[in-house]
Amino acid sequence: SILADKTSRNLFFFLCLNLSFAFVELTYGIWSNSLGLISDSFHMFFDCTALLAGLAASVISRWRSNDSFSYG
Repeated sequence: SILADKTSRNLFFFLCLNLSFAFVELTYGIWSNSLGLISDSFHMFFDCTALLAGLAASVISRWRSNDSFSYG
């Protein structure tokens, strides 16, 4: 589980926090017609994809080995 491991939990909470700020920034950027805020929100969304990749790697690293995958 993601919330059971401290590293995964921290990545997950930071991902949620970053996503919420990105949506707020995008919403306010569209509302105020600010290209700077809109572009920074897209930059934050790309940061979220990196956090998601790190979260996936953190979860996959805890998988146990089996007959098909001898290294876990």
